[in-house]
Amino acid sequence: MKRVQKYAFRGASFTFGIVALIYGALSYFFRSVGPNNTVFDGLGRQLDIAPFLVRLLYMNDTLWPGFYWAVFDWAFFFGLLGLAYLVFNLSAKYENEMIAGDDEK
Repeated sequence: MKRVQKYAFRGASFTFGIVALIYGALSYFFRSVGPNNTVFDGLGRQLDIAPFLVRLLYMNDTLWPGFYWAVFDWAFFFGLLGLAYLVFNLSAKYENEMIAGDDEK
């Protein structure tokens, strides 16, 4: 049973990591131009000119989706990566128990 849990946790960890990377790529690396030369990111959010202080401290890019979206993006991306790390460590716990001989077959 612990072997199944180990692989289930590793699969979930891999899924969380991939979702975080896709979300990060869509929100910061993909752009499209809509009608009236409006720029959108990969998630369909309209991008505006970033304030000078944000460009100075936060990023070099001149476009951003807004303060609340930027905070949400960082929290979601790093939250999912942290969750993937924790779940992967949980799978390692089951692997260590299996090595110790506590695995029920």
